[in-house]
Amino acid sequence: MRDRKLVGSRQRSLSCRFILPRRGRPLLAGNIAVKISKIVGVISRLRHFVPFCTLRSIYQSLILLYLTYGLTAWRQAANTHLNKLLLLQKRALRLMYFLNPRSHAIPSSISSKILPIHLLYFEAISHSMYDVSNNSAPKDIFDKFVKNSLIHSYNTRAASCGKYHIKFSRLNQQQNSFSCFGTKAWNCIIYLNRRSRNQFAKL
Repeated sequence: MRDRKLVGSRQRSLSCRFILPRRGRPLLAGNIAVKISKIVGVISRLRHFVPFCTLRSIYQSLILLYLTYGLTAWRQAANTHLNKLLLLQKRALRLMYFLNPRSHAIPSSISSKILPIHLLYFEAISHSMYDVSNNSAPKDIFDKFVKNSLIHSYNTRAASCGKYHIKFSRLNQQQNSFSCFGTKAWNCIIYLNRRSRNQFAKL
């Protein structure tokens, strides 16, 4: 009985991460930007007194915490709100490495293994799609995805690989939604995984 309650609470918490009103996404992203900007100010003051590993721990425990929680829900906000978070990420990296404010942050991101916000979103979506493919996701999330083998009976490559059906839409809001973006991301992962296996077999 206790295990059922734990599973039910876990599924409700997972489903709440994807269900967020459209009007609440910019507000939540703006609140996260305000909190992260304060932490960046702390990093700018502490960087002269602590080593880099301590600064990276502060980033992982404070900034990354705000960026990853509920990312699959509020990441669908407009780019004007998301660019603020990306700029704050770059500013934190430049402060940690004592770089020029106009220098590129990509080399620092690679060396420190800190992913930008759009790659964090891709990682979170990939983990969620893995749960969908293994039938361990909540029912309201699992019902959003349908495999191509259930759409038609033809033996196509997409159906034989286990790819999911991509819903057609002309709206950018629908194309950037969790269901469409997750389907495209998981189909791409399936293709790359199969391609790497074929290359390994040739060797």
